[in-house]
Amino acid sequence: MDLGLKKYSKNGMIKDIEQERDITERWYAGEYAQTMKLSTLIEAAKFGIGECDETCLSREISGEGNCMCVRSIFTHPEFYMLYTRLRQMYVTGRFVSLVNEALGDMNADK
Repeated sequence: MDLGLKKYSKNGMIKDIEQERDITERWYAGEYAQTMKLSTLIEAAKFGIGECDETCLSREISGEGNCMCVRSIFTHPEFYMLYTRLRQMYVTGRFVSLVNEALGDMNADK
C-alpha cells in the first residue's frame, strides 16, 4: 500500500540545512498539524509506510522518524508516535483485538 511516502535523497530536494532544521522544529511544535483520518492511520499501521531511501538527507539532518518522508504523511509527531505504537501492535498480533474491542465499544454506545 502506498500512503504517499515521499523520498528525499541527496540528489533531490534539500537545499538548506537550516531550513530543514527549522521545519522539523515547527513540525514538533505542531505548527503544521492537521487532522488525520482514522482510516489512514489504521491502514498505515496494517501495511506500514515503507522506508526512506538509504541516502535520505532529511533523515541525516533531522533524525530517524523526523524526516520529510515521515512528515509528508504525519502532520504532527503525535500521529507518527501513535502509528509506531499501532504498527508494533499489528506486527505482534495485538492490533486486531484492539480494533475489534474499540468497534464493539462503539456499537455498544449506540
